[in-house]
Order: sequence, then structure tokens, then C-alpha cells
Amino acid sequence: MSFVSKIASTRFVQICACSAALCLATVAKADLISLSATQNPNLESSFTFDFGAFGGPRSALISQTDFVLNIDPAAAPGSSAAFASYFQTVDSIGLPNPQGGADLPTGVLNISIEESYGGTFDELSGMVTTSDLYKIEFSGDLSALGIFSPVFLPGESVGQVDFDTPNSGAITLNWDGMGSISGIDFAYVCATNTTFTPEPASLALLGLAGLMLRRRR
Repeated sequence: MSFVSKIASTRFVQICACSAALCLATVAKADLISLSATQNPNLESSFTFDFGAFGGPRSALISQTDFVLNIDPAAAPGSSAAFASYFQTVDSIGLPNPQGGADLPTGVLNISIEESYGGTFDELSGMVTTSDLYKIEFSGDLSALGIFSPVFLPGESVGQVDFDTPNSGAITLNWDGMGSISGIDFAYVCATNTTFTPEPASLALLGLAGLMLRRRR
């Protein structure tokens, strides 16, 4: 390699490193970033209630998930991620009948977020967490269980935001929690797989910074 080529090559590496640093610096100073996500049709999403000894796990597929997740890498700890909106449709789930006999169908579940308490986002790893109060509406007759639509369940979510390219990405999220029906305790988990196509220029910049960092590792 000629002396001129070596200088050009070294200069190129320096420019790439500076560009990645500039991306991260710009992101850190950026305003709130909104990720509009919709369900990934190529990956399964599901909702599961687990009643333990009283009936075990009961699962159903999720047919629709749409949400807007706000992230702000420069925000104070504990407030760098929060849902701006959330809507989900889950197929009917059969719940154990306290009187014995056939399960009690919930009917289609419509899930939204009543209140988002905030969470965290790590721009280097892509890890995201949130704490929320979920509103679950159902059409089935669950009066035998002493519950009526809607019900509210607190949940904690943990997931990953990945930019596949500077202009597209995926979000995987699992939110779970505990509850009680007629004195019967249960656990639940909602596993979602979504994709997003960012629109604001700051989102493309964030994705570019992440890609540069991963290529440099």
C-alpha cells in the first residue's frame, strides 16, 4: 500500500469513528423519539394466564398489536421510556370454572394501557423496560368468577429495540404480572413481536449510530 493510500485509509477510519460519535451525541441531545410499532405477522405473539394447581396455563394467540413507544436517551433515570398508546386484540381464553365443568370463555380480549408509569431505555444495548397499568375488556360472561369487564392489571415489561437498518427495526416485549380471581392467584405473561418503520430523522440517526457501533465491535 502506498504512503498516500495509507493516509487515505487512516483518514477514512477516523471519519467513520467521528461519524458514529457524532450520531450518538446528536441522539443524546435529541427530543423525544416515537416508535410506532405493529405486530410482526411472521412471528407468533401470545397471551397466557397460569392458574397453577387450579388449572395450569391457559393461552391464546394475539391477533393484533399496535403501540407507540416513546424513548428519550437523554431523560432522567427511570423516565427514558414510556408507552404513548397501546392496543391489542387477543383470541378468547378459557378460564377454569370454579363450579367445575367446562371452561369459561373470556371472548375476545381488547387490551389497552390505562396508565404508563415510565421505564428505561439503553441506547447502546437497545434494552427497554416499562411499568404500566393495563385495561382488559372482554365480552364473555365471567360473572361466575366474580369479574366484569373491564379489569385492570399492573404489569412490568422487558424487551429489546433493534434497528435492522437505519429505516426499519423490531421490538420484542414480554410484559407480565400477578393477579387474583375469586381468591385464586394467577400469573400472566404477554409475549409480543412487532416491527416499526421510523419516520423522524432522529430515528434514522439513532439506528445508524447503533449499526456503526455494532460493526466496530
